[in-house]
Amino acid sequence: MDIQIKNVTGHPSNDGCIFELQRAGFPEGTIVYDVRFDQRNKAFYWTSVNDNCVAYLNETCIIYKKS
Repeated sequence: MDIQIKNVTGHPSNDGCIFELQRAGFPEGTIVYDVRFDQRNKAFYWTSVNDNCVAYLNETCIIYKKS
């Protein structure tokens, strides 16, 4: 599954999450592949250069396309 990272809701608290993703190498607008989706908390998880990354569905990311 592919996701696109952006501040979907525009809520200021999401900017902090996006900032942390940027520090891990995923700037806003990045499309990320091969991620794990946790149904329980509606979040995507992946690893980049030994950093754990997370993006929350419909808050900081949207599904770009299903692959």
